[in-house]
Amino acid sequence: MKISIETLDADKRGECPAELGFGNIFTDHLFTQCYDQGKGWHSQAIKPFHDFTLHPAASVLHYGQEIFEGLKAYRRPDGGINLFRPDQNVRRFNRSAERLVMPTVDEAFHIEAIRQLVEIDQSWVPDQASSSLYIRPAMIATTPKLGLGAATSYLHFIMA
Repeated sequence: MKISIETLDADKRGECPAELGFGNIFTDHLFTQCYDQGKGWHSQAIKPFHDFTLHPAASVLHYGQEIFEGLKAYRRPDGGINLFRPDQNVRRFNRSAERLVMPTVDEAFHIEAIRQLVEIDQSWVPDQASSSLYIRPAMIATTPKLGLGAATSYLHFIMA
């Protein structure tokens, strides 16, 4: 799978704020991919951070078919960036997906998507000791259906 990449121009990008916060400051880009039963995962992309459009009957809104995980990216003393246990993170993500009858993601591809996203938004990884960039992989059911049963379409996204 190849990730289509569209980035903001350098003059439109933000940067890591001097005063860090949690849950209300977001980086410039996010990763998305779609799943449709019979087609599998498709439309992999990293794009400028944007809102999603959902059908009012999307399964996530009525039946809560959604999963998420969280991991961190730390800046090393040499300026490089490490992800904290991304392999364990994606395994937990897939276990959650299986429990909720959702499609699993390719583990190596999921980690690569995180790496590429963090590389693009590396200026957002703080250099203060004991600070990190929080990364939130998530998947939501997007099937427009009112009725019990697993959805057939999903949106997998990774934001930081």
